Amino acid sequence: MEAAGTSGTGRSVSSGTTPLPHPCPFCDSRPGMIGRTLNRYRILEQVGQGGMAVVYRGVDSSLERDVAVKVLHPHLAGRVEHRRRLAREARAVARLHHPNILEIYDFSGEDSPDAYLVTELIRGRTLRAFALEHPFDPPELAAACVYVLAGALGHAHGNGIVHRDLKPENVMIQELGPAPIVKLMDFGIAQVIDRDERMTVTGSLIGSPAHMAPEIIDGEEADVRSDVFSLGTILYWLATGSLPFEGASPGALLKRILLGEYADPRELRPGVSDSLARVVADALARNRSERIASAEEFRKRLLASLADSGVERPEEMLEQFLAHPAEAARDTRARVVAHLMRTGANAAREGRHARALACYARIVAVVPGTPEAGAAREAIDRLKTRVRRRKQLAWAAGIAALVALVSAATRLDLWPHRRAPEPAAETAPAVAAAPAPPEPAPPEPARVADAETGPAVRLQAVAPTVAPEPRSRPAHPRPGVRARPAAASGPAALGHYFITVKPYAHIAIDGQDAGETPREGELPAGDHVVRLTHDCCEPLEVKATIAEGRPWTFRDKLRPRPARLRLEVAGPADTQIMVDRDYKGPASQFAEAPLLVPLGTDANGEPRYDREVELRLFRTGFRDRTVPVRVRAGQETPVKVTMEPQG
Repeated sequence: MEAAGTSGTGRSVSSGTTPLPHPCPFCDSRPGMIGRTLNRYRILEQVGQGGMAVVYRGVDSSLERDVAVKVLHPHLAGRVEHRRRLAREARAVARLHHPNILEIYDFSGEDSPDAYLVTELIRGRTLRAFALEHPFDPPELAAACVYVLAGALGHAHGNGIVHRDLKPENVMIQELGPAPIVKLMDFGIAQVIDRDERMTVTGSLIGSPAHMAPEIIDGEEADVRSDVFSLGTILYWLATGSLPFEGASPGALLKRILLGEYADPRELRPGVSDSLARVVADALARNRSERIASAEEFRKRLLASLADSGVERPEEMLEQFLAHPAEAARDTRARVVAHLMRTGANAAREGRHARALACYARIVAVVPGTPEAGAAREAIDRLKTRVRRRKQLAWAAGIAALVALVSAATRLDLWPHRRAPEPAAETAPAVAAAPAPPEPAPPEPARVADAETGPAVRLQAVAPTVAPEPRSRPAHPRPGVRARPAAASGPAALGHYFITVKPYAHIAIDGQDAGETPREGELPAGDHVVRLTHDCCEPLEVKATIAEGRPWTFRDKLRPRPARLRLEVAGPADTQIMVDRDYKGPASQFAEAPLLVPLGTDANGEPRYDREVELRLFRTGFRDRTVPVRVRAGQETPVKVTMEPQG
């Protein structure tokens, strides 16, 4: 909501409402407001408007300072209960004194014909306008911004005030002044109207649907965790450049929020750290009982995530970014990369290979195509080679130790002898008796003496090499001992593999569970069967030929299964069904079995895993019904339609 008016310096002057190229004839039904005086505030110019109010730049004639005057739309100001709620909210918010919260100076009385708030005037622009011009990249900048906003939000919550309408348009960046600063505003404004009056004059919901917590959509009361959810959507948007919840229509959008369906932020921007992705997930939890419990906890989680990237003073970093976006983003990126390189090197030296690989992989994601990314890739290759060699050495050492133990046990005659066969019972049938094996020669006295000397001699007998067996050894086999090869074989050759598919899938290799994609690891050289499964897609089975020193990489897109529509039509059984102008038949065909809807591909030939279809029902003597339905691959969507007779 960038402002329309400008100050004498040419910078925007705003209080956070949407700019208009001209006054709205419906909302601003009083063109004579310019030049008027409300109490002691003289109105100079309109600088913007929102769904509930028009904002003007004014002058406080007593204190001789510029102020913002937010005047409620006439259809709201004309009701006594709205003016009372505005006064109640204004009194509550006026208690807040925080550097990152817009300060309220004054408000109209309950009996005033004009309902308005008087606040400090911000010379700058909204967070949305700023972020569209200067992306918060790397994502640590987004975390620093939300860290500061969480501090302001925690101050409000500590005073018993819930915002209820957090969104980038309600965050202002004051660019003129000693130092740029972010300001939260419009606290409690959504409480001015009744819960059942959620529609503004423009027909949109009070509060931005894309940032609305699911419990509010369900009609429940907002609390501090509702604000945490909205702040989580702002963090997601700043970190990735996309909203977590989007839809072709408001209904589709709200449904996605209620289902908690959004893409992992690391898929949209690989530079998002694992710790920051976990913070986002916990802030956007569908059930508020599972959500981050408070703004203060949100702030602590963000601080820990930033420290993991080498950022210790997020307020200073944000201030530098707001003042000099390009230079600060470059410096922050360099700081994060240097910290990750140091952390990765230390972890590698300490044998924490997973941690080291994660650090180097993030460097490649944060600064792809740079010398630093090349150095990180080389470090990854060296580390993988080191890990592979250690595995091979450990394998070889284990085999050598096993061979040495078997050899020692054999020379010391520690294996139990096979007992002589029992004589056949007299009742057994007569068979040709095989010649009895000769009695084994008695052990040599020296060997018996060695075996009886105790553990010290046995320990002395364990040698790293396999001694040849003496000719006087008994010829009968030892139970449980397999024939040994002439020489101990080395470890099996290993090869590296990497598997990634869209959407993510469960992996089974040679019938054994191997986790989920994306996945990398090592397998013995040779052919293996890889099976990829996902509930919404057809299973995919491929052969992986693994060779030492030659990585096997598999990337693909799973073929989506058809969506299923479970129709319940209240009307004639011969009501005809069409889906996206494709005739499907009468409704009676789908009374028991679902209607299958292939999802096809998009304009780029990519498989679609969900889409909105147009379901049309028609029959002579009844009104046609057209119902938009969002369907998802492999899932069943119930649809109830009532056919109404023509009047």
